[in-house]
Amino acid sequence: MAANSRTRRVGRFPAAIVAGAIALSGLALACDRSGEEVTGPSATATVPDIKQARWDFKVRPSAVLAKRLKKKERRALMRQRGPLKRTVKEVYDALFLYPEVTRDVIRRRFVGSASRAMLSARAGVGAGATEVKTLRRSAAIGIDANSGRRAAAVVSIRVRASIDGDRVRMKHRSTLWLERVGGRWVAIGFQVNQEPLA
Repeated sequence: MAANSRTRRVGRFPAAIVAGAIALSGLALACDRSGEEVTGPSATATVPDIKQARWDFKVRPSAVLAKRLKKKERRALMRQRGPLKRTVKEVYDALFLYPEVTRDVIRRRFVGSASRAMLSARAGVGAGATEVKTLRRSAAIGIDANSGRRAAAVVSIRVRASIDGDRVRMKHRSTLWLERVGGRWVAIGFQVNQEPLA
């Protein structure tokens, strides 16, 4: 499987959010958990009752602006942790564990042009994969403390699977630029790098 890299960036996105998410991603990777859980809507041919690595989430407001927040403002901001985590989990569970719903999830969770670009990036394992097992799943999310309406998620996943009869291992690292629109979080841009492991 060849390495795959694709970017669909968004201009004028607060750099502090991305920097904060990248800094948090180091913490997330350092805190790899041994516990596992079954995730997703139900067992399928892709993941026949295989236990998956537990998601490790780190969510923080952008560091510089967060220092100026009052307690009430911080609480309101951190109420977005749950919705952001659910959004990230839904997208990446679809990409790696439930390819039959990938198209629908990407169309729902990405804006139009970003949705089309993500689908053409061919991230994840694809519909032909079987016996998929995630070995590590982490996401570091930085929220714009100024508006509470923008966030960046740095996601790292390691997985093994059977593809066309071959056992493969791959690593995936991506960044999602997210925006809260109409009360829900959607991706307005992304960067993906995915490659096989020896």
